[in-house]
Amino acid sequence: MTQQAEDLKAALQKARASKRKSPEPTPPLEPQLSQKKQVEKAVDERRRRVLLGKHATKTITAESGTIIVEAGAEVTEDVLQRARLSNKFIELSMNVQ
Repeated sequence: MTQQAEDLKAALQKARASKRKSPEPTPPLEPQLSQKKQVEKAVDERRRRVLLGKHATKTITAESGTIIVEAGAEVTEDVLQRARLSNKFIELSMNVQ
């Protein structure tokens, strides 16, 4: 057997042996959720900062017919809140400049 083949065989045996060891305990789910919420919060804050002060390129209305923002109007905190509550945040973000 060549040296390379022996090295490969030894590496395989080592890998198999490490798989047989008891798995490390998984971290508690709560910190993972907390970290996920922190990331989501940071992303939401970034989106908010990007949209604030821009102007809507079209009028966006809620399913109920309520106007969220008129074309040409500035995007404010109030507009963002109405868009979130009406599930029109994505539509708003796609129609600003």
